[in-house]
Amino acid sequence: MTARDPHRSIAATLFATAVLASATYAQTETATPAPKAGESAVDALKASVEALYLVAPDAAESLGTTIGWQTRLTLPTGMQTTRVWASAQGVFVGNTRNELTMLRPHDGTIVWYSSGAPTSDTILAVQPMQVPFAQSAVDRIAVATNTCVYLVSPVDGKLHSPVPLTVKQPVHRTPSTAPVATSSAFVWGTRSGIVCWHRFATGAEVNAKTIGASIVAKPTLYADSCVLVGTTDGFVAALDAANGASYWRTKLGKGVRASIAAANDTAIVASQDQYVYAFDIRNGAKLWSYFTESSLETPPFATDEVAIQFVPTEGLMCFELRGAGHPGGVVRWTKQGLGIPVLTAHGQDLFLWDPVRRQVVVVDLATGAIARTIAMPQVEWIEADRLLKGDFMVWNTDGRVEYLAPRVSAAAKKPADSASANAASN
Repeated sequence: MTARDPHRSIAATLFATAVLASATYAQTETATPAPKAGESAVDALKASVEALYLVAPDAAESLGTTIGWQTRLTLPTGMQTTRVWASAQGVFVGNTRNELTMLRPHDGTIVWYSSGAPTSDTILAVQPMQVPFAQSAVDRIAVATNTCVYLVSPVDGKLHSPVPLTVKQPVHRTPSTAPVATSSAFVWGTRSGIVCWHRFATGAEVNAKTIGASIVAKPTLYADSCVLVGTTDGFVAALDAANGASYWRTKLGKGVRASIAAANDTAIVASQDQYVYAFDIRNGAKLWSYFTESSLETPPFATDEVAIQFVPTEGLMCFELRGAGHPGGVVRWTKQGLGIPVLTAHGQDLFLWDPVRRQVVVVDLATGAIARTIAMPQVEWIEADRLLKGDFMVWNTDGRVEYLAPRVSAAAKKPADSASANAASN
């Protein structure tokens, strides 16, 4: 089922119900019972409408969004939705049998349904892109699994490559992280401490760079030009996204097990040596380091002005991004009891996701105060800024996928900003 322009139909239905209730009221001599009956009918209708959606209209409005569309996939018996990869070129839904369904991003309609990988494999990433071919380029969908890289057609989901002999290319080194996608390749880390580049056009490994010991956190792509990665023995490195050339590498006291956040030419690193670090991405210079009382394994989050880090013994902490010249960092605020993942930041609102209570917690970036809490009892996964800046994509194992578009005019909508890179959006 695909729902389009839901607010128009909801409003019309509620208006019709209100008219009927008013007519009933006008025809009765007793004013009190009729409005109650009408109100009850409206409330029941509203409840039934809200039950259809993973995120109901009121909750969507609290997020600063509107319901763009919702699609419910028909899943094979015993199967569940396991992952959604969303982009402006297509939304791809995986299930427990490793089958993929492509949805149109503007309305959620189903384009195709195809086998993605054997059930023994793990699909790591699905990325639409243009692949060079002859004197131009062709549209393809690149798929990365733990065993191979391959291309499919965006028209029907069938295997297809500009190079027929390399439709499916086995990986040379088994990935230990999910990949990030540059303009031409998937980039991932391995347990042997190597960062690998697998080119979309052929699926073959084209670059490999040894950084240190095992890499367990997804690499970070910053400004489409730099890959940031940390290792379990404490190395942090910045590499050229195109060819793997080293920009800089530095050694920390202990390992890095969380993805690196990046914004405004600043890399924020959470280390097991109990420090939060800020490095200048351009040259690797350490801007500041803040000592905590805990080993850090939760990914930081960065905007152009601040860095956010959860510290088990201190709570959610907000730092000046570049430290304002203070080698020990500058703490803006600390908030206890918020050890939950950060989704995104829009303006002065910081959005966090509580997967246990299934609710979004909105925090004031200026003070750390909780501005509001939005219950989403039917949502199992949520991601932000996938198609447009300010949007959310939510889904559930029952096959429902819902897109929440930002409540702005069409002229003001723009693609998600790639100037910042965080674990929540990589």
